[in-house]
Amino acid sequence: MVDDKPDTVPDAIIDVTSNQFTLDLSKTNGRMLHIVAVDRAGNVSEVTHVNISEPKLVIQANPNTWTNKDVLLTVEGSGNGISKIRLPNGNIVSGKRASFTASNNGVFTFYGLDQNNRVVAISSYVVKNIDRKSVGGYIVPNDGKWRNANSEVEIKTQE
Repeated sequence: MVDDKPDTVPDAIIDVTSNQFTLDLSKTNGRMLHIVAVDRAGNVSEVTHVNISEPKLVIQANPNTWTNKDVLLTVEGSGNGISKIRLPNGNIVSGKRASFTASNNGVFTFYGLDQNNRVVAISSYVVKNIDRKSVGGYIVPNDGKWRNANSEVEIKTQE
C-alpha cells in the first residue's frame, strides 16, 4: 500500500506472492510504502514503512541578512536513501542533518549520500551577505575650527 501517512497498516489481502516486486514510482500517489507479510495460515507480520519519496536536501542560512560575521548553513535531508551528508569541505556527517560554517561569500555544495556513499541528492547555497570591508569616510568641514553657530556638516563614506 502506498500513501502519505507514516503509520498506515495495510490489510491482510495478498497482492504479491513472490519475495520481490517492482513499484513504478511514476504511477504512485504517495511517499510512504507499507508492507506486511502474510503466511499460509493468515498470520500477518509487523508493518514495515518505507519512505519512497525523492531524496532532497534543504539548506537554511543564519543569518540570511547582511552581516560582518560567519554564516551558519544548516542542511537537512529528506526522502528515500539519504543516510549521510558530505559537507562543502569534504567531511562526511552521519544522519540527515548537518551544519557548516561559511566564513566568506561563495557557492557551497552539499551532497546527500546513501549507506554506500553514493550521491543521491545535491544542493548548493550561494552565500553573498558577508561584508567585512570596513567603511572609510570623512567629515566636511574638517578644518578643526570651533564655531559659535549652527554649521552644516556633511559625512561622506567610501567603500
